[in-house]
Amino acid sequence: MNPFKPVAIAFLSFLEAIGKLGIFAFISVSNCVRPSFYFRLLLRQMIDTGYYSLPVVGMKTLFAGMALGLQTYAGFSRFSAEDAIAKVVALGLTHDMASARKISDHIAMLYKGKIIWIGKTAEINSSEEPHVDQFIHGRAEGLLQMEMRRL
Repeated sequence: MNPFKPVAIAFLSFLEAIGKLGIFAFISVSNCVRPSFYFRLLLRQMIDTGYYSLPVVGMKTLFAGMALGLQTYAGFSRFSAEDAIAKVVALGLTHDMASARKISDHIAMLYKGKIIWIGKTAEINSSEEPHVDQFIHGRAEGLLQMEMRRL
């Protein structure tokens, strides 16, 4: 009988356990970096989220419009001015100039908390203000720069 046999068996068992632990760690880390991908499940989630939520979005829009209408009516009726409801001014914030041109009569541009231009929608293209010109033409280069803040 060899006196080193039990030590060798224990050492080999230790190496086997370390090897299994290393393989487990490698598989775990690789699955964190490269998750399994199920195309059918992804497509199903896209359909559930996008297509089936359309009725909810539509109903939300309807109810938001009704709530605004009721609030407007309640506010105007306090002053006996129900007939002026159709002439209400709507204020909207947007960066989409195509939509702004379609729905507005007047446009104002704010920059750093101040109104730098105000006028009729048709006059915005002939503005002499360089900030407005850069904004309506969507140019990245110019006076308007994105300010970066440190967190």
